Amino acid sequence: MATETSGIDTSGGGNIGGKSFASLGLLLTKADVPLLPSVRQVEEQIPGHNGTIDLETNFGARQIELTFDFFAATEGEYQTKLAEVAGAFNPLKGQQTLVLDRSPGKQYSVKFNGNIPIEKLATIGEFTVPLKAFDPMPESVIDSLNDPDLSDGITLGMGYDVNEEPTRYSVTSSTETFSVDHNGNADVYPLIRITGTSGTEADLTIANDTTSEAMQISAALADGDVLEIDCNAKTVRSNDGNIFDKFSGVYPKLVEGANSFTVTADIPDLTIEFIFRHRYLY
Repeated sequence: MATETSGIDTSGGGNIGGKSFASLGLLLTKADVPLLPSVRQVEEQIPGHNGTIDLETNFGARQIELTFDFFAATEGEYQTKLAEVAGAFNPLKGQQTLVLDRSPGKQYSVKFNGNIPIEKLATIGEFTVPLKAFDPMPESVIDSLNDPDLSDGITLGMGYDVNEEPTRYSVTSSTETFSVDHNGNADVYPLIRITGTSGTEADLTIANDTTSEAMQISAALADGDVLEIDCNAKTVRSNDGNIFDKFSGVYPKLVEGANSFTVTADIPDLTIEFIFRHRYLY
């Protein structure tokens, strides 16, 4: 296992937006990733009482700083490479994925946030890139419909299950039960995709018995139709058309570990896919 010595990240660097630090001529010497994101605490002070009342705690954005050493043979090469680095971290690209080789199974969605003063000696430079993860939780680099590739070493401490199976289930009886495993330790709201044939409009109930959250939909499915419930965006669409008026209940989330689901269908001939990336506190 790679270790850090003398402040140098010997695990090999990483990539931003799929572009490796090495290809930019950068040597990652320090990655400052806080153990937990910033915290937003809501509290109330009661006159005449000691202390405060804890009302709510939420996470804010996570600030990440990456420190690099930078080498070039000539001043011209140095300036050219700096231009490439500026392009790679350009915030106008929007949020980009950040993967560090020390934890290759996880990715952050980040955006440049601040400024980059450069300490320069001849054609050798050092600088720190400040990044902000507006969604503070890292997530798995693959989604739940793909098998983890053990050759990448992403199962080592990343929360992946060696025997992980795609989260795709068949509903062939009026009531089906199955388990959806979330290997992270931060809640995640999945995209639920349903295909099949119901012919006429039929009622469908999807319940996460582990969290006591359930949703109901009345919809007709013809061959080739796709029904998608985005539990994060809180949308319900059939073949890209909005059918939110056919929805009732609560969008179910996935908590850490096994989530026991019960699906009840009037006309069962369905395939249900839970599409998500495992989410982690760190």
